[in-house]
Amino acid sequence: MTTIKTTKASNLIWGLSLIIFTAFLSCGDDDDSPTIVLDPRIRASTESVSFGEIEAGETAARSFTITARDLTDDVEVALSGEGFSISLSASSGFGTSVSIPADDINGDEVTVYLQFSSSTEGESTGSVTITSELGSITIGLSGTVAEVVVIPETLQWVEDFDHSSPWDVLNVRYADLAAAHANSTDWVEVRQSGIDPLLTDGLTLADYPGSGVGMAFDGNGASYAETVNIVRTLESFASEEGDILYVSFLLNVTAARGGNGIQTVAFTQWKDEENPGVDFRAKVAVKDDGSGNLNIGVEAQQNFQNATYATGTYSFGTTYNIVMKYETLGNEGTADKVSIYILDAVTDTEPATADAEDISNNTYVIDGVLLQSNPAHSSNYTADGVRIANTWADLF
Repeated sequence: MTTIKTTKASNLIWGLSLIIFTAFLSCGDDDDSPTIVLDPRIRASTESVSFGEIEAGETAARSFTITARDLTDDVEVALSGEGFSISLSASSGFGTSVSIPADDINGDEVTVYLQFSSSTEGESTGSVTITSELGSITIGLSGTVAEVVVIPETLQWVEDFDHSSPWDVLNVRYADLAAAHANSTDWVEVRQSGIDPLLTDGLTLADYPGSGVGMAFDGNGASYAETVNIVRTLESFASEEGDILYVSFLLNVTAARGGNGIQTVAFTQWKDEENPGVDFRAKVAVKDDGSGNLNIGVEAQQNFQNATYATGTYSFGTTYNIVMKYETLGNEGTADKVSIYILDAVTDTEPATADAEDISNNTYVIDGVLLQSNPAHSSNYTADGVRIANTWADLF
């Protein structure tokens, strides 16, 4: 096989004419047909660079290479776009442009290093322009800064489910739950199968903080092959008389079983190393009243067979603001009280009377919050905008 190689710009027209002529000659199966190889005199290793998503203030690093031959002038590399910087060193000298001497790049490969760092939420775009005596090459740049979630000091915790689905949650075996409780400040999935919880479209309610932000927890039992329990550690609080903890969230139930109902969001108590797991110390329960209406209640025991349900009439497919209140009534060995408020609008003031309440048989240490979906319960609910605080006013 004959190879004809051209690298000079003056040979380009001749080379293209020869390609056409060669293509005509190559219609048969002759292995000796000549092949034209046009070797660019300057080339970049990529057409675009993506930095993916970073947290505000973090720095992501990427690189690409430039190769060239037979250049007489230096190569100038400049970039545009907020948050991007460039250097010929991986560790220092980052700025908006670099210059590569012709002697350094001719017949060699030069690595160009890029960084992206910004505190501005959302996507940033830019470009790298490589300019030589032969013209210019453009490389696109993109990077995204994740939403900055600021938790007010008055709140213990906020979850707007601003994640992708399936939600990548750490799976922890029961034997390792005590260590996870001690070391993790995020959600953990306490089943051994490693099922990642699913998210669905977020819920909205006028004036609710975080309404319409991110997605929502998919509590549809049919979405999972087995029960999903995800739990997050909270600051321990329930140890002295008068301690109060509130959890507020948006809830939309489209299907529920009758009878004992199902649990949705719960306050929990982590067990110890000898008996790992979590106990459900207060939970919101829902059920079908058998007449096409939704019952919403609360229970302060480990099981959910004796929940106290509100007497109001509620509808499937409607988004409610649920607030559950855990109140320590006395010292160790005395009862605590759990109350529930079912609201169709946000209120800054705690109502004088709860819609339902239940009494526990002891005082517990509440140090976790849990979301559950159980395929055996024939349920379908969505939870969103979980907010936890020590006073009602701090919730909103």
